[in-house]
Amino acid sequence: MNQLTIASNGLSLSEEQYQDLREFFYLKSKELSENTLRGLKTDLRHFISFCEERQYTILPASVSTIREFIRFRSEQGVKASTISRSLSAISKLHGALNAADPCRSELVRSELTIARKASPERKTQAIGIRYSHLSEWDKTVSVSTRLADKRDRAMMWFFYDGLLRGEEVSRAELSWIEFLDSGDGILTIPSSKTDQFGEGNEVYLSGHTCDALRDWLNAAGIESGRMFRSFTVKGALRDSMHSNGIRQVISKRGFEMGVVGATNHSTRVGGTQDLLEAGESVGRIQLAGGWKTPQMVLHYGRKQRITTGAMASLAKQQGRTKS
Repeated sequence: MNQLTIASNGLSLSEEQYQDLREFFYLKSKELSENTLRGLKTDLRHFISFCEERQYTILPASVSTIREFIRFRSEQGVKASTISRSLSAISKLHGALNAADPCRSELVRSELTIARKASPERKTQAIGIRYSHLSEWDKTVSVSTRLADKRDRAMMWFFYDGLLRGEEVSRAELSWIEFLDSGDGILTIPSSKTDQFGEGNEVYLSGHTCDALRDWLNAAGIESGRMFRSFTVKGALRDSMHSNGIRQVISKRGFEMGVVGATNHSTRVGGTQDLLEAGESVGRIQLAGGWKTPQMVLHYGRKQRITTGAMASLAKQQGRTKS
């Protein structure tokens, strides 16, 4: 089961059901992104360990087992949202065998609500890297002749224009970009976290970003394959760049811009905030960022919605603002 095992004493399955279980993990490995699959396995491991330590039946699990699991994880200080994600993984596991899903029980839902009330949590978001940060930093780094500076400059603008995720940047290949006669560009992403069927998504790249990309690609001599690559200890160019390397670049360059604690989502947050301040609609921003629902757009732009909302507008008309 690809490094996820379930002890036989926690199961009462037929050979056909065992086959279904193997098929479930195989299909999930094809269907889900690497990070999502890793999360699914982690959530199931927590539940399996919990059951094995107490010699509880794992499949099919009872409602009382699920309720006790919720209480156990809550007492460990685990967030209710994380527990809820675990229940989703358990439901998928039962669904694969066409077994009754204990997580759908009203008793389980009530238990989760109690856990959520016992430890209320506010959604946190990455610190935004905005255009003002990037443009000031760009004045210095754009004149550098160092390969690492050229790469990181191109990467930061690439992140910002496309409202991209870290894994999309690490996978990005030169063949994905169409440089237009106008000087701008179009990036075609074959698949992403929200596009598991590989239908693809197209995003805009400004002429400024395209110039930065060309500067890096020409200097590095990259004519095909991955656009962003790491260096060996001796300074030679590798074939690709790991997501950990990209995180280090974001953190380092964000610090140079005065954004402490920047993550791979920082340009995605900052770009969303800039778009909202520019008056773009939530729907258009959702489309640009490839979100399935508008919730994340609203979350990223929470402060912008407050400072540009109805009362803020009225206060400005009345001359009661400091800006």
